[in-house]
Amino acid sequence: MISLKNVSKYYRSASGITMGLRKINLDFYRGEFVAITGESGSGKSTMLNVLSGSDTYEEGEMYLYGHPTSHYGKTEWELYRRDYISFIYQSYNLIDSYTVVDNVESALLMKGMSKKERREKALKYLEMTGLTEQANHKGSQLSSGQKQRLSIARALAKETDIIVADEPTGNLDTENGEAVIKILHELSKEKLVIIVTHNFEQVEQYATRKVRLYNGEVAEDIMLNDNERITEEEPVDMTVEPFKDSVLFMDKKQIYARMKELKENKKAYRKNKCEDLKKRMAIAWRFVNQNWTAQPKRSALIFTFFTCVMFAFFVFFGNLVSSVDDATAKEYSTDAFWNGDTTRIEISKLDGTVVTQDDLNKMLKLDHVLYGDLYDAAHDVNYFMYSGDDYDIKYGDSGEITLQMLERDKFVKSDLCLTEDDLSDGRLPENSDEVVLSSDDKSLLGKTVRIYFNNPATWESDMYIAKDMTVVGITDEFDTQAFFDADLCMQLSMRFSDVFGTLYIQAYEDNSRGCVNAIWGEFTEDERDLEWYENRRSPKKANKQNYVLYIINDELEDGEIRLSKTFYDKFIISPRTGMTEVQYSIYKDVLVKAEVDGKIILQCANIVGEETNSGRLVVEVSRSVYNEIYGYRVNGDSQMCVYIDDYAYTDDVINAIKNIGGYEALSVYKSGVTEYNYEMVMDKLQTVLISLGALVVVFILGNFLVFMLMKIKKGDFIIFKALGMQQKVASDINFMDMYTNVIASMTLVLVVSAILSLCGVSYIYNIFKFYRWNSILILYLLGILMAHMVAHRFNRYLQKNDRITSLKEN
Repeated sequence: MISLKNVSKYYRSASGITMGLRKINLDFYRGEFVAITGESGSGKSTMLNVLSGSDTYEEGEMYLYGHPTSHYGKTEWELYRRDYISFIYQSYNLIDSYTVVDNVESALLMKGMSKKERREKALKYLEMTGLTEQANHKGSQLSSGQKQRLSIARALAKETDIIVADEPTGNLDTENGEAVIKILHELSKEKLVIIVTHNFEQVEQYATRKVRLYNGEVAEDIMLNDNERITEEEPVDMTVEPFKDSVLFMDKKQIYARMKELKENKKAYRKNKCEDLKKRMAIAWRFVNQNWTAQPKRSALIFTFFTCVMFAFFVFFGNLVSSVDDATAKEYSTDAFWNGDTTRIEISKLDGTVVTQDDLNKMLKLDHVLYGDLYDAAHDVNYFMYSGDDYDIKYGDSGEITLQMLERDKFVKSDLCLTEDDLSDGRLPENSDEVVLSSDDKSLLGKTVRIYFNNPATWESDMYIAKDMTVVGITDEFDTQAFFDADLCMQLSMRFSDVFGTLYIQAYEDNSRGCVNAIWGEFTEDERDLEWYENRRSPKKANKQNYVLYIINDELEDGEIRLSKTFYDKFIISPRTGMTEVQYSIYKDVLVKAEVDGKIILQCANIVGEETNSGRLVVEVSRSVYNEIYGYRVNGDSQMCVYIDDYAYTDDVINAIKNIGGYEALSVYKSGVTEYNYEMVMDKLQTVLISLGALVVVFILGNFLVFMLMKIKKGDFIIFKALGMQQKVASDINFMDMYTNVIASMTLVLVVSAILSLCGVSYIYNIFKFYRWNSILILYLLGILMAHMVAHRFNRYLQKNDRITSLKEN
């Protein structure tokens, strides 16, 4: 069965070369119970390690079933230990955290045996060794005698023909030692049992053969009891398992020929590789699961540490991602949009047509969109509601009123941004003189408040609209925000570029101002002063005084208009024509003409004598006049806007809008930022450097500390190695264990962070909101890279310690 022919073993050390075995010639057969004895250092354990494949030899040849083993590499020795020999240790070498049945099954699991078959065999041999009642006990809960019997049961479950035992009774009392020897004696009737012992008297009555070593040589080889049972061994049928197709019984030429044949048949070669990988992965995954179940404290410790490291990755990488957007390091300019709300997105249709409620409804379905409005331009209009806080009123010597704006932090939004569910009391506005306020004071309902509107981006600074409005609704969903009727917002959103024409005011013959006619005239290109017109196209020469602002007053009759006092007082009576000329046009490129030669489009019946509360250049008109002035624009705006829950989602929402098709969108804030702010840039740079440095430190420190934690498992892998676990499988276990920990811990961190964000934990939310699928993927890859490095390092560490010559010390 096993033959040693001139086998020698040397140990090299700093002090020189030590002889472990010298020219050993021994043959061992099935049915033998061989006791190997000798003094300490005589080579007993060395011989056992050579026989078990735990250590190599330098000279001679060891034959297994008549086949040489000198050409075996690491893989072949692993297969030999797994399938052809079983080892019983003095120190038991059990996985104490495993149950009794798990310890037995572990030797079968690495052979790829199914769960059902493993359990049946394990219970069978536990019953044979008297451990059925302890099957579910942890290995650490057994007595010394029970541990040794468990070690025997594990060896038996492998069902190999060869069993070797190194001082199996060394840690047992006399009674338990006797019981173990009896078991081994019974096993030797069908198998080859080789035992190393320092107490030959204990095994003398059972052993069939005694081999005594001295200084690494065979001092004596004596046949003892039952000599008649030692006969020439019958030939082994090499066509049955585990011999069939085993590389252990092929020489180098046969192995090479087989590999060449497989490689030539690429399909078979790939299939063979895939099946081998699949089998290894299945075995590794079962061990990982078993370790998690059997070693919950150890696994929880590693998982907890991984979770802490992954949370650190989450925080520092999140800070890094949040600093990528350089727009937040620039100054905002109000040239394009007066209201630079970072969450505002402007949307228009590619075909230039007006936007409708259907268009807005599509936007409201998008993720991160809170609400929207059809009248985007109105959102650049300031409103002032609280005297002393928002504005002051000053009176001139001549009685002229001047409105001084103090705070410009409130901007118009229409009631389209609200739903009935947003109201804590009242209703939504139904006409332009009604408003909803954000407040917890419900006593405001029904009260009248005066609100002023001003847009310094397109109006003159002292050009404002004043309206007395009734509070019809209260909402507590917003902070200090008023919501106005969509009809009013439509009026505030009108652009002066939409109006082409001039307002004429004709006085009576006596030049009285009590009752005059107003004409809306439209000029042809020939009627314009072209030289003046071209000069006025230059932005540097443009004057906002050339604008007139129209607002609807539903109290006016058809054709009526109302002027502010300052506007009314600035009429000039032309002595040539006897007409009153308004000095201000409604479009900067159109000069006011005194002549009335153009075609009359609309004739107003009267200018109502009483003045408005609005500022100069503001004209209140009846709805019919307003409709004639603005034409199709009263049916809708060409631009709408939406507000999102956070600036961090700007690009996501813009991309989603573009993906709908037919729309273009831009961030109001991003379109308005201009030059970099030095202080903000330095703050961002500091954040980037700190976050990047912290990531590197956490990565390196985490790598080191996880590796130190993994070294706790060294003893387990030494035992697995002795049982015949392939190095590839051991590596797969470590890689899979590390990957599983990283993926599970990172997923936990992200899920908990999402929950905390939803619960309003601002610190977590301000980090989590910047994560996208690609940055989350990078985060996982970063964790997996660290796990891979740890597993790779630990596997190399195990390979450096793969000589299983010090099992008694582990």
